[in-house]
Amino acid sequence: SSAASDVYKRQNMDAYTKYMNAHNTRQQKDKSVDTLQKEVSDLKSDISDMKSMLLKLVENQDAR
Repeated sequence: SSAASDVYKRQNMDAYTKYMNAHNTRQQKDKSVDTLQKEVSDLKSDISDMKSMLLKLVENQDAR
C-alpha cells in the first residue's frame, strides 16, 4: 500500500512539475511578446520623429 502511495505521489509531482514548466515557458513567451511589442512601438515612434525632422528640413530647404 505504501509503494502504491509513493507511486501516486510521484505521478502527482511529475504532473505538477510538467504543469509548472509549461506555465513558466508560457510566462517567458508572454514576456518576450510584451518586450517585442514595446520595442516595435518605440521604433515606430522614433521613425515618426525622424520623419517629422526630415519634413522640417525639406521645408526649410524649400523656403530658401
